[in-house]
Amino acid sequence: IFDIDFFKKVNYTYGHIKGYQVLKSLADTVKPMIEKNDYMLRWGGEEFVLILSERTLEEASAFAEKVRKAVETSDNGVCPVTVSIGVAAYDGKNYKSAIDEADQALYRAKENGRNRVEVS
Repeated sequence: IFDIDFFKKVNYTYGHIKGYQVLKSLADTVKPMIEKNDYMLRWGGEEFVLILSERTLEEASAFAEKVRKAVETSDNGVCPVTVSIGVAAYDGKNYKSAIDEADQALYRAKENGRNRVEVS
């Protein structure tokens, strides 16, 4: 799970239309990076879920770092943004548990300074 750091500030400063432009740009940055069997979902607001179906936890963590760097260096036409990312493994049984673990890791990323990847 990942979301844009301080996105409310983007909307407040530049307006919701520009905020949407930032969201679209982020999706346009990340989508070409994912593979055929991966999925990217908008989870809500400025939060997204990546399902990396054929990667180990270590591979997913390395991929998350690539996403973080790509977003940090992308030009969305509005303002610089960063993302915080939480990574967790899915055991094939309980997807809710995997989402909860990734969400907890995301909050650790935010608590530890944002613009970083944390692994469950």
